[in-house]
Order: sequence, then C-alpha cells, then structure tokens
Amino acid sequence: MVLQNTKTNTAVSLSSSAMLVELSTSAWSGWKRDKAQSDKVTSDAGAQRDSARVTKSIVDCAELKAVNRIRGEARNHVHYMLSLPWLDNGPRLLSTNLYFDYVEKMSEKEQEFNGAVAVFLDRYVQLVATQRDRLQGLFNETDYPHVDDLSKKFKFRIAYMPLPEAGDFRLDTKVDVQALKEEYEQACNDKLVEASNHLFEKIRGPLQNMVERLDFAPDDKKKVFKDTLVSNITKLVDVMRACNLTGDTRMSGIVNKIDDALSGVTVDALRNSDSLRAQTKESMQAALEILPSLDW
Repeated sequence: MVLQNTKTNTAVSLSSSAMLVELSTSAWSGWKRDKAQSDKVTSDAGAQRDSARVTKSIVDCAELKAVNRIRGEARNHVHYMLSLPWLDNGPRLLSTNLYFDYVEKMSEKEQEFNGAVAVFLDRYVQLVATQRDRLQGLFNETDYPHVDDLSKKFKFRIAYMPLPEAGDFRLDTKVDVQALKEEYEQACNDKLVEASNHLFEKIRGPLQNMVERLDFAPDDKKKVFKDTLVSNITKLVDVMRACNLTGDTRMSGIVNKIDDALSGVTVDALRNSDSLRAQTKESMQAALEILPSLDW
C-alpha cells in the first residue's frame, strides 16, 4: 500500500525543521566534435551531410577522471544520500538534523574536487602534448582551450535556501491569497509523502540484498557478502530517522525494528554464526514485509 497523504498544516513546521539545498558542479568534458571527420564519414558512406557525427576524446587521463569521480561521489554519496527529492531536478530537502553532517562531508568533497582540478590544470600542457601520439590524425591543437579559459569550466557550488511558510505570500489583494496558501500546504503534504516513499524504496534494496545473502543453511556453500552488508542499511536507517520530519509512526516503527535487529551485529559475526545469520535474515524479511509498496 502506498503511504497516503492526509491534509495537515506542515509548511510552518517544515520551515523550522528543514531547508532546501542545491548542488551544482561542472567540469570540462575532454570531448570535442570533429567536423572534418564527421564530413568524411558521411561522404565515404555516401550519406547525407550531418547524418553522422564524430566526437573524439581529446584528453584521456587519470587526472580528469579523478575530477569527475569526485563529482559523482559528492552527488551520489552525499547529496542524494542525505537529502530528499523536493523540486523536479532542482533543490532537495535537507533536514536540519543532517545539516552539519551534510556540510562536513560536502566540504571534504569540495576540497578534494578543488585539489584534483588544481592537479589537472597544473599538468594540462604536458597532458595535451601526450595526446598527439594517441590521436595521430585526429589531433588538432586548436581543440584545446588555453589553461586560463579551461579553469572557468570547473565549478562546485552549494546553495542553501529556506523553505517558505504558507503565509509568505505578499501579493496584490485581488489575488486569492488564501487559496494559494491552501494549495501550498497541499503541495508540501504531497512532497512529504513522496519523500517518505522515496526513503522506503531506498532501503528496500539493501534489505532484500541482506536477506538474499544470508539465505543459506549450515551445510550449504557459504554465500559471499561484502563488508558493507550491514553498514549500507544502518546508514540509511540513520537518514530515515533524521528525515522523519512529521513523526511518521510507520517510518519510526520500521527504523526501530531494523535498529533492534542489527544492534551489535557485525559482518564477521554473520559469517561465522549460523544462528545469528538465520535470526538476522528473519528480522530483515519481517522489516521488508511491513515496508509500504509503491503501486506505480
């Protein structure tokens, strides 16, 4: 059953317990369209012009890959992990309970990003020189921007914004302000439901993985599982607890159930204890069964 919305006055309480956060990063791609080669491909094939495009990797190096790896980690392991969907492809909801954790982890990623960019820019001229041998006839010196222009293509920005309250409509009196307030309240309620459902679905995968990995008898061949089998769940449980902004009893019940089942449980203990493994598998299966399903 999908978690349903009930109309409650949440906008004011939300504005004091959460904020919006937006992460914006960019980097030079290291790819370039080769118009001459594109024309050659279409001409050799007897195809119409612009039927094909040749895009070449003009820089292939570990330094640029490191920059993009850090961008991905910041977005996937921090931003998406600690915040909830709010506006489509825009700012996300950040609980004040997770604000300092978010700031600390994102500051670390920003420092890593800036350091990796500095290394890449410092070695850029040398890296370009090595691409001539790699690209051969595809090499074109004019494809490469000056290092001063290149540095402007790298960006790592975080913006924090307050959540407006329902009464924060300063409009002409001809506008039906009360109707706008009610619509805003309803929109907040709907978004909170979506955020809660997002958390339920986010933890479903790790729970299913644990149940599957622990599902073998003492005489069976032992299944291999990673050291993160437990921590993948406990980290999400911490996020669920911090993001339960409306005191959802269903969410707190699931969190408490998982917490109790995994208290003191380690990966090594699960590997070595048949009884603990069976007990933990049963508890995680029970948690899965009370998760609301999303009938999309």
